[in-house]
Amino acid sequence: MTRHACFLPIFLVSLVAACPAFGLTIIGHVVNTEGDPVEGAGVWVSQEGRVQQTETGPDGAYRFDGLRVGSIELTALKTGRAIGGRTAFAVGDTEIRLVLVEPGSASVRVLDRRGRPIPGARVKTLAVGGQFLAPVEALAPHGFPTLRADDEGVIRIPFVPARGYVQAVIWHTGYVESPATYLPDREKQAVLVLRDGLRFRGRVLYEGRPAPGTRVSVFQNTPRGRKKVSETITDDDGLFRTVVLPGVYYVALRHPDYASPEPQQVGISYDTQDKVHVFSLITPCVISGRVCYPDGRGFGGVRVAYREGKVIYEDVFTDVDGNYILKVPGNSGGFLRVYAPPGYMTDIKEELPLAIGEQRLVHVQDLMLVRLPTIQGTILVDGAPADHVLVATINLINPSLAITDEAGHFSLSLSDIPEGKILLARAEHAFRFLRKDFAVHLDQPNPVELTLESFTPNQIQEPEKKYRNDLKALVDDPAPDIECDTWWNSDPIQMSDLKGKVVVLTMWAGFDRTPVGVNRIQEMRALHALYADTDDVLIIGVHDGSSLPSEIENYIRSYGITFPVGRDKVPLVTFDHYGVNAIPQTVLIDKQGILRYYQIEGRLLELVKVLRRRG
Repeated sequence: MTRHACFLPIFLVSLVAACPAFGLTIIGHVVNTEGDPVEGAGVWVSQEGRVQQTETGPDGAYRFDGLRVGSIELTALKTGRAIGGRTAFAVGDTEIRLVLVEPGSASVRVLDRRGRPIPGARVKTLAVGGQFLAPVEALAPHGFPTLRADDEGVIRIPFVPARGYVQAVIWHTGYVESPATYLPDREKQAVLVLRDGLRFRGRVLYEGRPAPGTRVSVFQNTPRGRKKVSETITDDDGLFRTVVLPGVYYVALRHPDYASPEPQQVGISYDTQDKVHVFSLITPCVISGRVCYPDGRGFGGVRVAYREGKVIYEDVFTDVDGNYILKVPGNSGGFLRVYAPPGYMTDIKEELPLAIGEQRLVHVQDLMLVRLPTIQGTILVDGAPADHVLVATINLINPSLAITDEAGHFSLSLSDIPEGKILLARAEHAFRFLRKDFAVHLDQPNPVELTLESFTPNQIQEPEKKYRNDLKALVDDPAPDIECDTWWNSDPIQMSDLKGKVVVLTMWAGFDRTPVGVNRIQEMRALHALYADTDDVLIIGVHDGSSLPSEIENYIRSYGITFPVGRDKVPLVTFDHYGVNAIPQTVLIDKQGILRYYQIEGRLLELVKVLRRRG
């Protein structure tokens, strides 16, 4: 299933960089679906390209020491079981249980553009069920099975979760690395065509000497932002090699001991593919400091970054005591930024200017995080308090929503910090075309009191967006039926049962943790609560059919979903009926069962009201 990536307008030289503290411990057990321990399972942990491996004992236990604060990838495997694992963020010592389910299988035949098999093509990474990433190539030297194409170009993956799927990135030394390829557990073999490319070779040095272990990230400008097309590690001679299409690229370096230069632009063409491009790391200026609570206790797991211009040279996470160390080029000066975790904001402006000059050691004052305020207020209509008003933030990555009570009161709990600490929000009536936008400064969050005003709803079909599903052929025709094999919060539902109701139907998946995916479910929950006392609006979710019923049940519970949810018939029957390839996708169906809208972003509530009034 397609994921929607967010591309930052500035380079990220490192996503998880060196942390001042080592020594975190991850422990846990590997069990089967019945909760029984699995003995003899291989367990791997990967962090920033470094891998450790162990094997479970009779009690299924495993242990890893010496890890950094930050993101880790855990992978577990045993013959006769599906691959298991967890992507986690560790601040302190952590216990994680890994479950190995019954195995299925998937296969893909890898061909060149002339239809010839590519023996030796390999799986670089596996994203398993949208839940964790297994860095297969990095794990292979440590005992993980190498997934390689045979003479017919066929790669077989014998440990896909039963009725599940994996997304494989496949590469070969003579071809361009593939994007993530969706491979469900099924007998039918997928086919992947790799593109011919050009060799891009380089060498990374520090003071003229090879710099092995340098992470080399290759980016390219696209219409949607800067996109990472390849990432590799230099060998003992400081050399790296990848394959790309002809074009202009930017190369970002990261090494734990040295500072990163500004990403360098490189043009790759047929004339330059044999050239060895040389890059140099920089003697660092070390910036140290601490992030803390108002009472002085250290705040662990907080991202801190250093920026000069549009380049982030380094970002790290604070250790359990709130300490951080950044290694940056120095020379002039830049800005230090603290990315406050959910529910907090800094006691300073978003960025702290630093004048470094020729200094090699810079210590920064303690930076304090304080709780985000709760935004409260009263909504009025014609001078009287208004209930059933949806209040939603409109400039946060993770929006906050609330519904006014009979006294017109609302309370918004925030998890993110808006740009400039100025929150923008909208209050809109559930039944009338009344709304009002407003702003609140978080440093002075005075109670809000406002009166809703009339507006004209936007009823036109929006221009096509190429990266979304193209459902225009379904508009103004009877909505395709819903075919699900399991239902929660409802008896089985068919479209023929829904005449006389406005239906808000969303195809989604609980493993989709992108902001778009999470926010759409929260919006659906708010609509379900908003129209709970009406009988002509129905909220329905159809979940991707590759997930197990038990997994979907956990998603429903964790999100607090009380509206009807069905599990799509395997493989993707309802999704195929609607032509959905990217999630989430919401469609609006009128009271006659006709699909009216599918481009609903930013106007879902007003379109529901439009269809209710049409009768």
